[in-house]
Amino acid sequence: MTVLIVGAGPTGAFLALELARHGVPSVVLDRATAAPARPEPALLDDPSVAALRRIGVDLSGGLAASLRAAAAGHPLVGLRPGWTFTGLLAPGEGVRAVALDRAAGVRHVLEARYLAGCDGARSTVRQCLGIPLDGLPDPVPHCSIYYRTAGQDQTVQVVRLRVAAGDAIPTDPVALLRAALGDRLAAAEILDVVQWDDALPVATTYRRGPAFLAGEAAHWFSPPSEDASLSIADAVALAAVLAGHTALDSYEDARRPAACRARDRLKSRDHVMTEHPGSGQPW
Repeated sequence: MTVLIVGAGPTGAFLALELARHGVPSVVLDRATAAPARPEPALLDDPSVAALRRIGVDLSGGLAASLRAAAAGHPLVGLRPGWTFTGLLAPGEGVRAVALDRAAGVRHVLEARYLAGCDGARSTVRQCLGIPLDGLPDPVPHCSIYYRTAGQDQTVQVVRLRVAAGDAIPTDPVALLRAALGDRLAAAEILDVVQWDDALPVATTYRRGPAFLAGEAAHWFSPPSEDASLSIADAVALAAVLAGHTALDSYEDARRPAACRARDRLKSRDHVMTEHPGSGQPW
C-alpha cells in the first residue's frame, strides 16, 4: 500500500481518484458506511470544476456521493466503509495505523508509505499528530443562505450575513435575502441555511513526517461547502507530492498560505458568492 487515506468525503475520495490518475494505489478508511443521504451545496471555482472533469466524475448525484461512488469503483482505490481510524503506532519507515472494522469487530494494523488525514474538522489524524489549530480571535456569528436563482441560466449562490449573537438559524431566509439584495433578489429555491462563526482555524502545520492533512482537517471554514474549492486544490497538490512529482515540503509551502489568504477574504466582509454558472446543481 502506498497511501493510506482517512476519510472518504469529497477531499479524501477526490485525493484517491487523483492519486489513481497518477498511477498510485491507495486505501481509504471511512467510518461512514455510505455517503450522506442529503447532499450539501458546495461552491466550486473554475479550477475545481476542471479538476473534477479531468478525473471524469459525473456529479449529478451530488459532490460527496458521486466522488465516493467513483472511488469505490476504481481498481486502484480500496474503499473500506465502516472502518474507523483509531490511532498511530510507533513509526518505522512510513506509517502504521490502527483501524477498527466496526461490523466485524476486528482491529487491523495497516502499513503505508504515506498517510493523508482527510477526516474533517474534528480530525482524529490531526489530533494523533498533535497539530493544533490557529483560529482568529473574537469570532463573529454569521449565517449563510444558499439558493438557486430563477431564470434559464440558473446558478447556486450564497449570501453570507452577520447575525446577532445567540440568534437561532433564521426562520425566514427569504426576508433576509430580500433585505440583503433588494431588487437583485431572484431566488427560485432555498437550498440550505447554516449558522456559523468566523474563527476560521487553520492547522499550524500540514505535515508531520510521512503524514499530511488536507481539506477540513487542515482548515475549518464553516460552513464547509464554502471551503470545497480550497479542499479540492489541497488534494490536487497533495496527489502530485505523494506521486513523487514535487517535493514533500512543497505541499505545505503552497497550501497553508492559500488557506490563510482564503481566511482573510472570508473574514473581511459579507458578500455574495456564486457557484459554477449554469449548473443549477447544489454541489
